[in-house]
Amino acid sequence: MTSDIVHIFFKALKMKIEEEGDSLQINCIITDDDPALINGIEKAMQATIPHILCQWHLDKNFKKNLRSKCNESQFEEIYTDIKTIVQSSNIMECDALINGFINKHKASASAFVEYICSNYLERKEKWALCYRQFLAHGNINTTAHVESFHNRLKKVYFNRIRNKRMDDLLNILLTVEKDDYDSRARASLLGLTKNTFNLTQPHVDGLLLPDNVVEKIMDDLWNIKSLEGNRAYYVQQLVSSCVQDLCFDKCSSPSCNNLCSHIYLCSCPAEIPLCKHVHKLHSLNQRGIVLHQISNQQNEEEPVQFCSMSLMNNDDQISKRVVSEDNCYQKLEGDLMKLLEMVRERSIPTSLVTNVTTEVSDILTKCSSLASTKTDTMSLPDKETIGSNQKLVTQEKQTINPFMKKFKKKQINPEVIKKKKEEAKDNLLLYSLD
Repeated sequence: MTSDIVHIFFKALKMKIEEEGDSLQINCIITDDDPALINGIEKAMQATIPHILCQWHLDKNFKKNLRSKCNESQFEEIYTDIKTIVQSSNIMECDALINGFINKHKASASAFVEYICSNYLERKEKWALCYRQFLAHGNINTTAHVESFHNRLKKVYFNRIRNKRMDDLLNILLTVEKDDYDSRARASLLGLTKNTFNLTQPHVDGLLLPDNVVEKIMDDLWNIKSLEGNRAYYVQQLVSSCVQDLCFDKCSSPSCNNLCSHIYLCSCPAEIPLCKHVHKLHSLNQRGIVLHQISNQQNEEEPVQFCSMSLMNNDDQISKRVVSEDNCYQKLEGDLMKLLEMVRERSIPTSLVTNVTTEVSDILTKCSSLASTKTDTMSLPDKETIGSNQKLVTQEKQTINPFMKKFKKKQINPEVIKKKKEEAKDNLLLYSLD
């Protein structure tokens, strides 16, 4: 695909959107290291657009040139060092790591160091992750979504046959749209998969954080202290409410009503945009808790209480977990009385009334349906979890073949990789002082 083709396509797209009375705004462009794409888009938009490189293609280029320009014995060490630079946390640290990398490998791997200096050193903002902390790129660092759809289009719908007709392509795209709509409707009917429920863990971890770790710096900026060590992270509010047409990363809990990934931006190294710090801050705002702004006259000798107690007051603290059924009923009765009192006084926030009504209605429906049956739910066997791509097991495969060789995939321990990167960082920082 040439730059002229990209220019014609985006120019036509921009004209069509402007005819509808809207405007096309692009926050960021992520591509491989092909300048034809970004040049064609900027020519059509008549503006300079932030451009970043795909991490998958970047990693592929690093491995390819490492194998061709270095010895095999140097591959693992240099590759770990270059990945440490790419994933550095701040700009000053990134510059120090680059200087250390050059001083460390300029004698033993001069060809690869020259390749890095000539091709990547002058455009660090395109490949270093530390330059993307406050970039509105949706926390997307690869073109995997586009590549996956392209592979699906060629393999499933075109059967790897070259297409030369535009009308056939449009018909196929309409078929893809229908198939995607049917699959999403089927998923909404059958429910979520097991892995999807893991997305609620940051919400649970965020609510377990004490209220006093959150400090207000400005009207749209907060400081949240970490319970592990002396680290602190900053959360910035970008907009008051989400205005995106396509928003998929949302929290469905009533305590984080209307929370999505476009409202806040956190500086923590979490891989997901809705981290526990964002959940904590948004839940405090929903509860109406006033966070006092940090003052210069604050007593610095007074230590900050890093407690792991409940989020509520002493009067409303959650009781310890009980085993007996009678205590569970007493706890449930007390909670329902508090909820009934809030309903009578109409003290529930307006934004939560609909969610509370839906949750209570669902709970009553489940309890009524289970109470009408005589089956003891505690004696039911555990539900078997079947993967979405798992095939049915035939009778032949159910019988273990003693002569069949078993091949195990290489297990990658993330703790070992993390330790190697920390050691590489410390080593490069020492070389940067030379």
